[in-house]
Amino acid sequence: MLQSIIIIITATGAKYNEPVLFMRIMLMYQEWLSLPPQLMTVKEAVLLLQRLAYVQDRFDGDPVVSNRWHNLFLDIVYGICTSASLPQELTEEMFNKVERLFLLGLRAADPVRRARFFSLYHKWIAAGLFERLQFIICQQEWSAMSANFWLKSALDMILAVLKEDDPIMLAPNSAQAPPLLPGTRTNVFNPSMQHQQGLQQQQQQQGQQQGQQQPQQAATPGQQQQAPAGG
Repeated sequence: MLQSIIIIITATGAKYNEPVLFMRIMLMYQEWLSLPPQLMTVKEAVLLLQRLAYVQDRFDGDPVVSNRWHNLFLDIVYGICTSASLPQELTEEMFNKVERLFLLGLRAADPVRRARFFSLYHKWIAAGLFERLQFIICQQEWSAMSANFWLKSALDMILAVLKEDDPIMLAPNSAQAPPLLPGTRTNVFNPSMQHQQGLQQQQQQQGQQQGQQQPQQAATPGQQQQAPAGG
């Protein structure tokens, strides 16, 4: 029944713009998902939210109603994607075919909700740099954010896997720019030279420790040579 109602009011040419009606449908949808067992299949649940996502443009004339609609819709999508009681197939399909299709979470005006959805992307995408670039360039369709600066979200996905504690080390055969001023010493990475410097430092430390131990050893025999005088 809910599917039939949504198809009728969201079909092409439909002019149902009553916010209360759509809010009630969203609440009914949320209640039906929470009933065990679920009254809708995974395909039906995803399809219904996809149809409801297109309704958002009808409320753009009223900022208050539009904000309420967006917040309710995003809370339902986020709740499904992070629910432990719903089937895993439903959570995966909801993220891939609703959120990734419309990018409503990354376009949210509320920074708290936007950060929550960004954490979903950070969780679902592999943490490797190659996998992140592959997702951004090849897999994700960014047309839904054409009116937004989508490169910021893409850059945040890359910076989220940055390892700040690991030093940047160039390969020994990496290209290096020549010095700008004559006589400037070029810092060239040489593993053998660093190894020799490490050995020299160890030898110096051992020499200092031996130098501190020698005075103590020299004082010990002098104390043992003292004997009482006798006839």
